[in-house]
Amino acid sequence: MIRITFAKIVSGVIALYVALAILPGFSVEGGIFTVCLASVILTLVNIFVKPLLKLVTLPFIFLSMGLFKMVINAVLLWLVEISMVALALQPQFTFLSGMTLNFGGWWDYLLAGLIVSVVDCFTHWLLKVK
Repeated sequence: MIRITFAKIVSGVIALYVALAILPGFSVEGGIFTVCLASVILTLVNIFVKPLLKLVTLPFIFLSMGLFKMVINAVLLWLVEISMVALALQPQFTFLSGMTLNFGGWWDYLLAGLIVSVVDCFTHWLLKVK
């Protein structure tokens, strides 16, 4: 279980870096630590929130033949961005104050969600994670 979670975090770091390289509207302030923290938060959101969102939006996923999952991924990236801002505002996490993810708009969220999904799928296949 720990190996799978660690592989998901590493996969998330790689996926976020690929999205950073491709999308001009997506930027990170704070360097590698910010990307690693965002990947940890993204992994936790994917573990706990994504199944609930899929269950709630199941009719939309069915009607769009799975394309609504891109919207779910965009919402999850938005939650990661909001979570990092909320963490930076906490007094015990003042060292996170300069570390943020910045998206230009909803198209950047959608494209970053698509890129993260594709890279995540590829790295899971490469690492042979279930």
